[in-house]
Parts: sequence; structure tokens; C-alpha cells
Amino acid sequence: ADAIERLNNPNIPDDPMRIALNGSTKMLPRFMDTFYAAQKKGIGKERLGVVLLPVAGFLRYTLGIDDGGEVFALEGDPKKATLEACGKAACLGNRDSAIAFKKLIADAGVMGHNLYEYGQTGNELQEISAKMLSGEGAVRKTIEEYLRK
Repeated sequence: ADAIERLNNPNIPDDPMRIALNGSTKMLPRFMDTFYAAQKKGIGKERLGVVLLPVAGFLRYTLGIDDGGEVFALEGDPKKATLEACGKAACLGNRDSAIAFKKLIADAGVMGHNLYEYGQTGNELQEISAKMLSGEGAVRKTIEEYLRK
């Protein structure tokens, strides 16, 4: 909720697309390392879903379509070709198309591990991203759902 308020605050001119620059290099140090450390401390998966939200949002970002249905260009990234391929294979309005993110979810260079070989984490991340694909406004709805837990 604080991040959404910050991004909507005109007095803090931090462009979300600048934040997305080189996004694949940010998943591990900014989110997944936190996820792994919390797991090691015994924090249960019911509380860790919120840590996977921004990672699922990153996967959803690869579509190049925002939550309101507007098209945008993906920012520079060392894995931009992979991001674009995943985004082209996924489809807004089709939850099942979240399988398109499998290559990124399994990429240890991006996620720190092949998340499909890391308990149920790969499936959980794919499910969160599937919710975000369900239609326009689904990213916000998914975030709100997880923040209420």
C-alpha cells in the first residue's frame, strides 16, 4: 500500500518505468533473497506470498500491457528477449497462459533457484501471476487480496 501511494504521489517523481529498468537483475537481490531468508527463519508460506507479489508483477509486466489495458514498451534488460518472448506467449484474460512465465520462474540466474525445484514456490508464483492475468484491473485486485491476508 505504501508503494502504491508513493508511485501516485506527484511530489515524488519516480517513474515506474525507470524502476523497471533491468528488472530481471533486481528480482533476486530485492525480493527472492528476502523470501529465502524468511523461509530459513521458519516464516510460513501463508505469510511469504506477499514477498512473491512484486515478482509476479514483474512477470505480468512482460506482457507490455498495464493494468488498465494500455500498451507500453518494456525497458532495457539483459534478458529483454526472454521477457518479450514470455510476454508474447501470455495473454491478458487467460489465466492458463501464465505457463508462459515458466522459463523465467525456472531461471536460477533471475530467481536464485529453479523455483519449480524449490518446494511449491514455482507453482505458487505461477498462480499469483495467473491471477494478475485474469483481466484488466487484476493486478490491483491481486495485490489487495494478498495485503488483506
